[in-house]
Amino acid sequence: MLSASSEGPVEPDSDDLVSWLRERVLVMVRSQGRDLSLRQLGVLLTIGEPGGPHTIKGVAEATGVEAPGVARAADALEAYKLTRRLIGKDRRAARLEVTPSGRALVGALGTQLSAKMPVA
Repeated sequence: MLSASSEGPVEPDSDDLVSWLRERVLVMVRSQGRDLSLRQLGVLLTIGEPGGPHTIKGVAEATGVEAPGVARAADALEAYKLTRRLIGKDRRAARLEVTPSGRALVGALGTQLSAKMPVA
């Protein structure tokens, strides 16, 4: 249900937002062919943001997830061919990059999330 504010636009209430999120998540789970965890999805979206190069340490700092958790998520994303590691001279500071398949997934996610988004 949308709730009216006396000061401005109509805002969706928490039930609307939860229903919307549930619907979008189920669409993603049914359509992906791979089932990403929230951590993996968060890492993928962070790596895809401009401002790289992204490293395990940088993603850990940006997400508030400890580096070993980011490394495990990056391993899974690499196995799914959604990201890749670019190894330089210092193997400890590998850069993380989203692959074309990963970009396609993020684009499809954006399309799915924008569908029927509650009006703020």
